[in-house]
Amino acid sequence: MANPRQRRKARSGTSSGPSKAAKREIKKKLNRAAEIKGPEVLREAWDKKKTVRQNYIDLGLIADTSLRPSGGTEPGGSGAGQESVGASGSGKKLGKGMGRIVRDEEGNVIDIIEGGEEDGQADEATPWGKSMRGWEDDEQEEGGTAAPAPPKPKSKVVEHLESIPDPGPLPRHVSELEAHWLLSIVRKHGDDVDAIFMDKGLNQLQKTKGEIRARIKRAGGIDKIREAIAFEDAKKG
Repeated sequence: MANPRQRRKARSGTSSGPSKAAKREIKKKLNRAAEIKGPEVLREAWDKKKTVRQNYIDLGLIADTSLRPSGGTEPGGSGAGQESVGASGSGKKLGKGMGRIVRDEEGNVIDIIEGGEEDGQADEATPWGKSMRGWEDDEQEEGGTAAPAPPKPKSKVVEHLESIPDPGPLPRHVSELEAHWLLSIVRKHGDDVDAIFMDKGLNQLQKTKGEIRARIKRAGGIDKIREAIAFEDAKKG
């Protein structure tokens, strides 16, 4: 028998989980595509219904689409990379101890091919055993050495992206806390990095000498820090 607290909970509607409106909002967030950041021409040409790899292929942004991605490829569709017939294809060489059944059009067994060493060529033996084989070796055996594909013409998106001038390195800013720390160490020790490094009171984070020099350089150099110290003293005076 349910106690009064459980009855109140059942009547309040909280026991049934999120409401329909809340479920709709959750579904919207899950289905919402990530915002594409970049030049306007790239945002306009991007198709949100396609995967990242499909968009890259369609826009001509992949240098070599024959490379096998770490996450696999799509089974088909526009811009999807097609998997080569490998593991179950009839052209793949069989290893030792393996076999393949050959059937005719009616399904009758006409031959059994046994795997093993062909043409008297065995895998190269080493003191630590046979060398490992990767998917590159399998693809070379299946299709042979493929001739490099001719370069494809650049798309309008690529031409537009290449025409955008390089803005160069972005300026780096010093945080307010780090600026206060730099003023403190330069006010006390000047440009003596060794003294700053050994000061346990100011160098509480145990910055190395290289890190101290890098932060002074990022702030504009020792002269800029001294100018900031003089300006701060003038304001106080």
